[in-house]
Amino acid sequence: MRKRQKERGFFLLETIVLAGMLVVMTSGLLLYRQGLHLNEQARFEAAAVSLAESELAYVQYYAVAKQENFAVGSSTRSEHVPFSTNPAEGGADFTLSEEIERLEQETGLTDKNAASAYLATVRVSWQDWRLRERSVTLQRVICP
Repeated sequence: MRKRQKERGFFLLETIVLAGMLVVMTSGLLLYRQGLHLNEQARFEAAAVSLAESELAYVQYYAVAKQENFAVGSSTRSEHVPFSTNPAEGGADFTLSEEIERLEQETGLTDKNAASAYLATVRVSWQDWRLRERSVTLQRVICP
């Protein structure tokens, strides 16, 4: 009988300690999962900004070279961007929307320099892991 009285409440203490350990482990896993999602979001944003900057560089090149690919208007296309040369790293599908317009239409300027200036806008959009639409928009004034 004496042994039972000494062990009384011991099972309750073990249960409380175990519950505390489970709470700590679960919160650690949730923090790890959130870190993975933030890492993925940063990867997508970096790829989108790089893609938008590259597209603006092409537009500026076409404007300076006065090639037929440079024209006032808008266009939209899809692009798949791999995150690395390793296929296991995966990639993402982005939608690029570009719009080129004369700057004088925007500002009403009649100066000779403003007449040859263009405003290029590139918007890169994608879906995140929650299937929400995300986007990055960059603009650049181009003077050929």
